[in-house]
Amino acid sequence: MHLFFESKRFFGVVSLLLFSLIPWLTYQGHQAILLDFSEQRFHLFSMTFWPQDLVLVSWIFVIAAFLLFFVTTVVGRVWCGFMCPQTVYTFVFIWLEEKIEGSRNKRIHLDQQDWSLAKVFQKLIKHGAWLSVSVFTALTFVGYFVPIQSLFINFFNANIGFWPLFWVLLFTFCTYANAGWMREIMCTHMCPYSRFQSAMFDNDTKTVTYDHQRGEGRGPRSKKLSRKEVAAKGMGDCIDCNLCVQVCPTGIDIRNGLQYECINCGACVDACNNVMDNMNYSRGLISFTSVAALAGQQAKLLRPKVLGYFFVTVVILIVMVFQYNARKELDLNVVRDRTSLYRESNLGMVENTYTLVLMNKSQSTIPVTIQVHDLVYQTLSGDTHLTLAPGELLHHPVSISVNPATLQQAVTPFYFTLTRDNTEEPTKQKATFIYR
Repeated sequence: MHLFFESKRFFGVVSLLLFSLIPWLTYQGHQAILLDFSEQRFHLFSMTFWPQDLVLVSWIFVIAAFLLFFVTTVVGRVWCGFMCPQTVYTFVFIWLEEKIEGSRNKRIHLDQQDWSLAKVFQKLIKHGAWLSVSVFTALTFVGYFVPIQSLFINFFNANIGFWPLFWVLLFTFCTYANAGWMREIMCTHMCPYSRFQSAMFDNDTKTVTYDHQRGEGRGPRSKKLSRKEVAAKGMGDCIDCNLCVQVCPTGIDIRNGLQYECINCGACVDACNNVMDNMNYSRGLISFTSVAALAGQQAKLLRPKVLGYFFVTVVILIVMVFQYNARKELDLNVVRDRTSLYRESNLGMVENTYTLVLMNKSQSTIPVTIQVHDLVYQTLSGDTHLTLAPGELLHHPVSISVNPATLQQAVTPFYFTLTRDNTEEPTKQKATFIYR
């Protein structure tokens, strides 16, 4: 049984389904997850993040990073081997290649043949399938940033805008080039994670490991030889078939020890276990284990590095939840009229003009009342009772008139307040009234 191959296929299918279906989910009449840069807002189900909430968004990425560090410390680069988009799409492209052109030997034979109509047809079918997957992937990915229903309709109706089309074409090219042509080059030469992941490893980290003590010395032998006869020749269990190297996506020899190119996919484990079964040897010459376990020690799960990553992740998660719950659903900013500091009316009143920038960060309609505090004998002109739609950003002009006899200084500070109905905690924003 190819345990790791089946596991990789399972996680690959799950991740592809999640990636493809999530942008089609709806919540309260809108796309559940939409990172709308044009409107400067991120929708995540019941949550809406604005530019002012950038810290909260950054916390999400920090948590994801520490979760990756935590998992890597415990079980190595399983993300790379089972759920990394590069790995998953390379697996999909290789599967399409095998279905269209046949096994590896058949593909080599096909490439060595002279060009013919049959060969051209097979190549066109293969690359057409690759491009189809790439276009669908690009449309789905861009659909996280642009409403996906209209994106698909406009794309296939040739009515798509310049920038959505640009990003679709760019990510189509990237998917096609990375999964179709570059493949393991991305893992070995361009992925930054492979360069520093070893810093998170220790002797208790589970990785794909070759048992040197059991396997050396290597060498071919007859299946009929008993274990005693093999041992008498000074040979270990490794028959030096090189299948572990042939099935490795990055082409390394795991028998040479841990290497940064290894993505922990377990392909070499499955291949070696099959050979061990055929030779009637016990499995596990190459296995998913730790250095401590190979040395006969008890592998420790709870160790300082693991606890440290877990603790930091939990603390950051708590901070993010606290900040999200502490933020107000209503936001208010005050912008003064820059054309004139003040003006005097025919009635002898001094008037200042402002633009109130009101933002409803929630996904429900909110009625609000605008008031002025700490400015005596004033008259507020403009609509003071407003209804903000979900996610609405409103620029609302108002003016304040004051009897100059009541002003004790040239610049008088005061507050605008935005009161939500049935809410005792108003949103306050400081402003200044200028005269002379």
